[in-house]
Amino acid sequence: GFDTYDTNIDQRFEVEYPEKEDIEDGKGKWSEVFNAIENKINKFEEELAKGNFSEVQKLIDYTSWADWFIITEFAKNIDGYRASNLFVYDGSKPNAKIEARPLWDQELSFNNQCPSYYADYGSNSTSGLLIDKSNSAVYNNDASAPFWFTGKYKGDRGKYNGSDQTFKGLLDDPCFVAEVQARWAKHVSGALSQATMTAKVTEYKSDLGDIATSGTPMNREL
Repeated sequence: GFDTYDTNIDQRFEVEYPEKEDIEDGKGKWSEVFNAIENKINKFEEELAKGNFSEVQKLIDYTSWADWFIITEFAKNIDGYRASNLFVYDGSKPNAKIEARPLWDQELSFNNQCPSYYADYGSNSTSGLLIDKSNSAVYNNDASAPFWFTGKYKGDRGKYNGSDQTFKGLLDDPCFVAEVQARWAKHVSGALSQATMTAKVTEYKSDLGDIATSGTPMNREL
């Protein structure tokens, strides 16, 4: 199945695209581009579910997906898998790949349990993977994590008719795992190194100190 931005489909894969008039250009290109996006997304999920990883590698950009996976786990962003993802794909280029970027919706990362009903969603521990199959917080009927990484899917709508399903996921592909490992090694020696992160935390603590005692909207999130 396939729907457009602001509607739910099987894995809550939401697609945000330019306004029709931005690419129509009076030449009837809109339906062509829209169909290309639809076909690319459907083919990605179909090939991934079957474990045809050589085909999947032609459809998505492994580097950006590995980076997205790393930062979602690093921050323990509970919305990262279940609901809030942005992807880029240029439907006017037949060989373009789906890129996992940019990042957004990070306010519940790093154990920020505001509002309190998110407290048990798996963001309060530095051990293990948030996307682990045993973490019921990201596999539930209200907003199940898609099967893209582990192959697990718990659905209550769409073509899977509410039954739990097990497919192949990116973490079953040795090439994707190798890319995650390579990108992790790069990041922990740079942007995600302990020294860099300690400096950032210190900086943010100083910057937010005055806000925490003020009446600004930010205070409600602290």
